[in-house]
Amino acid sequence: MDLFMSLFKKNPFLTLGLLALVLVGLPAAIFLSQKKAENRSHASATVALSFSPTSSASSPINVAPNGSVTLDIILDPGTSIVSYLKSEINYDASKFQVGSSALQFDPAAFPTVLTQPIYTSGKIQFVLSAGADPTKAIQKPTKIGTLTLTALPVSGDSTPTQITFNSVTQALSIDPKSTPKENVIGSTVPANLLITQNGAATPPTTCANSPSDTMLIIDKSGSMNAASGVSKITQAKAAAKKYVDILAKDPRNKVGLITFSTTATVTSPLTNNFAGVKTQIDNLTASGSTCTECGINKANQELAKSTSSNKKVAILLTDGKANYIEGGTKQYTDVAIPEQKALDAAKAGRAAQGTVFYTIGLGLEINADFLQGIAAATGGKYYGSPTGDQLSSIYDQISQISGKGSITGFVFNDANGNQAYESTESKLSGWTIKLTNSSTGAVQNFVSDADGFNITGICNGTYNLKEVEQNGWKQTLPTDSNGYSIVINNGSAITDKNFGNKQGGNTCSDKKDNNNNGLIDEKDPSCHTDGNPNNPGTYDPNLPEDGNTCADGKDNNGNNLIDRFDPV
Repeated sequence: MDLFMSLFKKNPFLTLGLLALVLVGLPAAIFLSQKKAENRSHASATVALSFSPTSSASSPINVAPNGSVTLDIILDPGTSIVSYLKSEINYDASKFQVGSSALQFDPAAFPTVLTQPIYTSGKIQFVLSAGADPTKAIQKPTKIGTLTLTALPVSGDSTPTQITFNSVTQALSIDPKSTPKENVIGSTVPANLLITQNGAATPPTTCANSPSDTMLIIDKSGSMNAASGVSKITQAKAAAKKYVDILAKDPRNKVGLITFSTTATVTSPLTNNFAGVKTQIDNLTASGSTCTECGINKANQELAKSTSSNKKVAILLTDGKANYIEGGTKQYTDVAIPEQKALDAAKAGRAAQGTVFYTIGLGLEINADFLQGIAAATGGKYYGSPTGDQLSSIYDQISQISGKGSITGFVFNDANGNQAYESTESKLSGWTIKLTNSSTGAVQNFVSDADGFNITGICNGTYNLKEVEQNGWKQTLPTDSNGYSIVINNGSAITDKNFGNKQGGNTCSDKKDNNNNGLIDEKDPSCHTDGNPNNPGTYDPNLPEDGNTCADGKDNNGNNLIDRFDPV
């Protein structure tokens, strides 16, 4: 202030001029700063991820059983400057397998691999970086790596399977318009693969869908208005109407519409007026919170009113995490409570009407584990849709299996051998599950992962479900070593067909060669207390093979004496 008064006394006109410049320039600087921040917060999501060669459901890439296919991963940055990519690639582990080096990156694209590929059944996760130097970031369509998959000898495979980028996929840009943590993924395009036999598709499972009563449950919360182009609610409406058109091809089908946000509304009860339901879908607008439980409860109530013998199906589409509960007065920041209530509601619908829930997670802000849990608990299937571009394909896939049977379950380590799964016991990946058609003898093989196994598209009939036991393990569940006998009727959804296995156990009475010496049970020296298979009196069926250290051909106590020559 003293400096200002001194300048004013010496040259009042100059001082007033400087003051005027400050008063005019400061708002302009603030405006430009705000405008820059506004531009940074509205960067376009222009990045596209895809596989090459390109494919579609109608024009898939053919792969022979036990044959391999290599896919290039292409990143098109659009107008972004991509310096970071985190992704998860999903594939069907019942149809394809990958080796420990299946995913190879091009160092010229991303010089740094922050997280080397993590391989779990059906999933490959990785993180890549180009650093902060714009000259090293990706600014044009670039091949970032290659993925090699090997087809399993699957029988009865008649529809393509997709290799997809999961909704956790995230790309960051150092474009001035992008904020540091803004995901600029705009679209992902899956690869479509079909396992063939001698150059042609393997014989299809020929059976029609059973008729269904289907409730479409569509999220219309405010976030569904979000868009980098076409809004999510617009894309959801277009895909749902196409699904109604598919149902309309069988006049025995009925369809209804439930919409939910902070509460849920029966927008259309079950009906075969398919055109009327499409009109109701057209009229949807988005606002409010996300009460997933509300939507499921309304669907349960409507399906309970049906007196038909049709299979009961619900298709839940949401773009966000559940944050409201039935009758609630607040939005939850901790989603655990509303998600649990939604899961309980789905289980109640399954118990009361046998309803099968198919779930679709739209966008990148969903909880895939939550939606997977609803599907697994009711015999359905979960689909991730990073953008609305995949919705029509997903609804089409659901249409092919929703009227057919399904079997779900998991393989677990029954550590205490009590023939029941407990939360402290781990689920086992990589176990082969065989489904045999009792009438035709046709066998299909599936492989368990950390979530279990989900067999869909099964025709009505009688089947045997059995695991392929692994050496060193003893099956505890089911108690019948022949597995489960299952009847699929009217597209039944069979759940909880679990297999328990205990490591070790009484392998001297399981009619198997567990130690690969060509001898089984009473013929194996290690199953006799004296190591003499010709002495029936010393056979102990409760021994584990190789468990009798006096008949294993080893010096187990370090006295240089083996088996019958050892006084111990």
